[in-house]
Amino acid sequence: LLIADLVLDLKFDNRKWLDYCKKRFTRFIVEKNHKSHFKIAVQILRSRSYKDIRIRYLSATASEIFFPDSIRHFQYLNFTIKNSLAGMLLSKNRGMIHASGVAIDHKAYLFVGKSGAGKSTAAKLAGGKILADDRSIFRIIEDRVYIYGSPFPEANPFPKQNGRYELGAIFLLRKAGATATIICKPVTKKYSLFKLLPHAVIRDEAPAEEKQQQIIRVFHLCRKLAENTPVYTLSYDAKKKDSLRQWLRQNFG
Repeated sequence: LLIADLVLDLKFDNRKWLDYCKKRFTRFIVEKNHKSHFKIAVQILRSRSYKDIRIRYLSATASEIFFPDSIRHFQYLNFTIKNSLAGMLLSKNRGMIHASGVAIDHKAYLFVGKSGAGKSTAAKLAGGKILADDRSIFRIIEDRVYIYGSPFPEANPFPKQNGRYELGAIFLLRKAGATATIICKPVTKKYSLFKLLPHAVIRDEAPAEEKQQQIIRVFHLCRKLAENTPVYTLSYDAKKKDSLRQWLRQNFG
């Protein structure tokens, strides 16, 4: 899989799962002759008594996942792959953040918030091309931030976009009441860093020493995000379906 200009080598010992994932990760598949940056081997276990996922750390560039033979649990496998991928991204000056992302007129926008804050809803109501529903991938090149399309299926299906878009703004979501108008306020770089850090993703199965290095990288990347991108708090009424789309185009289009 080609993700954020890096190649993830995803191997299955089961043809059924291989074919299934090819369909789910379409548009991101590359030929085998590309250099691999990270490898994940997925071992499908057919034992009926085995119902949980197990992940084993092999090295800084490899993991092994043991998974029950049940397609209905695909989202759990999908989630585990994303967590392992987070380490590869951080080692290559890229990152993953809990945020939905959308591209509008060649610019990307991120909606950051806690679970239930409305990230997916905001991305849908914003219009444009949805880049990610839950975890957005970013890269900083010469003080410019780019958001990449995610190959990973999310809870709310959307057409996958394989490309990158320069980040125009980050919105920290706050819930609004049913009668509230759209309220958008700029925040300081220090406040932005404080709010972005908890949403950055690291590789869960990594040993303590590697996690410490990841946390350091996360801090530097989030600081660059805050320094190079305007960040706002945003409240909106999700029941007014066209208001967020119109507001974004009027103020950021």
